Amino acid sequence: TSNYTGLSLLVRNMAEMTITGGNFYGDIEAFGSKIQLNGGLFDDDTTVLANGTGSIITFGNGCFDLERAEDDETKIYVKGYFVGTDGVAGTYQTITARQLDGGIVGKSDSKDCSNSPGPPSSSTEPTLTPIIDPESNGIIVFDDGGTHALLESDSGVTLYQVLNSSTLTIQERSTYIYATSDEIAPAILVNSSQLLILGSNILISGSTGSPNQGLADGGTAIQVVDGGFASIENGGNETEPVVIRGGMAARDGVGGAALHVDGAGTTASIISGDFYGGSSTTSRDKIGPSVLATNSAEVTISGGSFHGDLMAQGTNLNLNGGVYDSGTEVVADGEGTSVTFGNGCFEFERSGDNATVVIVKGYFVGANETSGPYQSITARELNGGVIGKIDRDDCNDDVVITTEPPVEEIPEDDSETSQYVVGFDDGGAYDVQASDSGDVLYRVTDSSQLNIQESGTRLAAPEGVSQPTILVDNSQLTVFGNEILVWGSKGGTENATKDGGPAI
Repeated sequence: TSNYTGLSLLVRNMAEMTITGGNFYGDIEAFGSKIQLNGGLFDDDTTVLANGTGSIITFGNGCFDLERAEDDETKIYVKGYFVGTDGVAGTYQTITARQLDGGIVGKSDSKDCSNSPGPPSSSTEPTLTPIIDPESNGIIVFDDGGTHALLESDSGVTLYQVLNSSTLTIQERSTYIYATSDEIAPAILVNSSQLLILGSNILISGSTGSPNQGLADGGTAIQVVDGGFASIENGGNETEPVVIRGGMAARDGVGGAALHVDGAGTTASIISGDFYGGSSTTSRDKIGPSVLATNSAEVTISGGSFHGDLMAQGTNLNLNGGVYDSGTEVVADGEGTSVTFGNGCFEFERSGDNATVVIVKGYFVGANETSGPYQSITARELNGGVIGKIDRDDCNDDVVITTEPPVEEIPEDDSETSQYVVGFDDGGAYDVQASDSGDVLYRVTDSSQLNIQESGTRLAAPEGVSQPTILVDNSQLTVFGNEILVWGSKGGTENATKDGGPAI
């Protein structure tokens, strides 16, 4: 029976899909993801499901009415038609959609929907705001100089512009804003105005590239220009962060920037949040920047996580905190450009093979005066740009920065495990490299810090050892990177234990 038909499409975990045609027999589900429906024919038994917080399905490139079912508040009947590449209206359809556990179903009508074929529009309009006005080209403008708030109920696919000394605040949990996929404009434009984001489980996403319309590049999520100001901060819930994500590129396009700050007098303060440059399907070089500062704008970063290069061009970028993905680079490009590492302790290592590359090793200090995770960040000086640092006065008091784990003397005793033990017990901060891979028993004690970031690092306890591969006692361990493995010991057949050992 149809109840047991499998899904025709499943899109999960922040992936994005655009559908411009095809026939579908079996439900379509977005689970924590985004689906843009710009065409297609859907079987009468097929349901379109937006399942879970952060899931959004948008009907675009056509004319639609959304009618909520009277007997089921999660069910929406989508009535209308898509428009083909030749500009001709397609088949009128009634498609069943569902909003489950915080998922959102919305629409982005074409500009001319005056001659809609099929049944007349329903007078029952769902409470999905904002539903884009075809005459406004999907843009909602705040330009009265007042203060306005976006709420969870405003979640959907649209473009916002904050103009003329107005203020826009986003604080309510589960507010999700997506730029339309057929526009190159940012999801939120702040021009001579303010944007204040302070909340949890908030998502701002740039537009997805659309090769069929000649816009292969992903769009910017937030752009601040002409003396504007933006402040972005998690509202105290690190497990449900503010996420700012550049739009995904199509084909050979370039991913969009998560945050772009441009122009003299324009400033931004990043206190926390997760920033993702728009993804690319072709190469790393086409992943968008997580932060782009240009033309004398100033950006100060006190915290947050960054996935995608941070680029300064003709401006100043101040890094006083944050965690930087192992593939992320910090770039100072052009005369008069500077990137400064501050509020921490750092060492600079110049690359012998490339004079433009600076490896920045060290840590930031948090607001509670606690050392953050030890990081090794790749920076680049291009066309006269400068990478600098301002160390704290207490850098030499109690923290030792080194790039290699200490070499322990192996005790000469009869212990079966002593030959594998490496101790970190002097309160220092240490990196484990891929070259350290093998059978080990790491012991991190006495307020020391161990960092594992290098791709290809493989650590495993020897077989038959009941002890953990890494023991962290009153100390810190940071594992942050790609293709890293920490494996507990395999149970022995002749040793004292046959149980597997803990990894960490």
